[in-house]
Amino acid sequence: MKEIDDVAAKCFKAYGHRSPEEKHWHEDILGRVYVWLTDTQGENMPMPLMTGYVMDRVWEELDAAKDGFSEIASWFECLLHTMKIYAGHSHAVDDDSEAIFSAIERERGMDASEAAEGVFGSLWIWRTSGVLHLHNKMSEPDVQELMGKHPKTKDEFVTAWDAMSVTQNQAKTMYDQHKKFFGFGEIDLPISSMGMPCMHGLMVTGWDWQQATVKKNLPHEAEPLVQAMFLEQHIILYFCK
Repeated sequence: MKEIDDVAAKCFKAYGHRSPEEKHWHEDILGRVYVWLTDTQGENMPMPLMTGYVMDRVWEELDAAKDGFSEIASWFECLLHTMKIYAGHSHAVDDDSEAIFSAIERERGMDASEAAEGVFGSLWIWRTSGVLHLHNKMSEPDVQELMGKHPKTKDEFVTAWDAMSVTQNQAKTMYDQHKKFFGFGEIDLPISSMGMPCMHGLMVTGWDWQQATVKKNLPHEAEPLVQAMFLEQHIILYFCK
């Protein structure tokens, strides 16, 4: 550290400072060097100071793979692309990253904070590899056609669902067996339900199917959103091949 101080002092003296702002800028550079050379005793290197430069760089890195991050978010929140169509009052999916974190928080039997840190840490590490590859994959014609199945309007949803004849019976079975629980607040669903397709999505989704107003609007809100879970499952399985 002393050697760095000596070299920095010589440079600053030789170069001079034309203004207080320039002096502050040089000191900021030196501060970043100190942070990255701090002895961590075998632990991970410290995070950089959250300066404007760092925040801009982080934004650029994330924006470069935004379609990949958005698609991954839909793997956590199965109604990310369709909730606004039938539950426009909900703000559970206003932000992709928040949707991921919220789904993890609702997961049972795990440390939510540790899990969220692990997920976001992994996504950051993979931003220039796996996530970027997925982002680029989204622009390919066959994937574009598949992504077109993410409905944005009720008409588009009906069209996409009508093409899913294979899973329609599964969705109808799940809905018929569980609609009696919708709109009744906090309840424990039967253990026998846990093995049903898309049941886990119902347990962690941001869609508040437990609120009383859902009970009054089952055919127009609840049934389509149950169908949407199965539609999303079909799309996710494409990436598992």
